[in-house]
Amino acid sequence: MRFKDRLVVVTGGARGIGLACAREFALEGARIACLDVDDSAKPAMALIGPAADAWHCDMSRFDEVSATFNDVVKALGCDICFDQ
Repeated sequence: MRFKDRLVVVTGGARGIGLACAREFALEGARIACLDVDDSAKPAMALIGPAADAWHCDMSRFDEVSATFNDVVKALGCDICFDQ
C-alpha cells in the first residue's frame, strides 16, 4: 500500500497504458483522478472502484488543464498543491 490515501492524477486513463497505471495505483491504495478527453474514462474508473473518478480534459489546452486540476483539488483535496 505504497500510495495509501495519496492522490494520483493519471492522464489518458480511459484505456491502454493509462488505464493500467490507474488500476495499479488503485491496488496500492491511491485515490485516482483520471483526466482524459475520451468520455469512456468515467465507466473505466467505475470499474476500478469508488477511489477512482474521471474528469473530461483536453491535455493540449492549458486553460482546460488548469481548470480541471482546480476542480480535482476542490473535489478530492491534495497532499502537495501549488495553488490551494
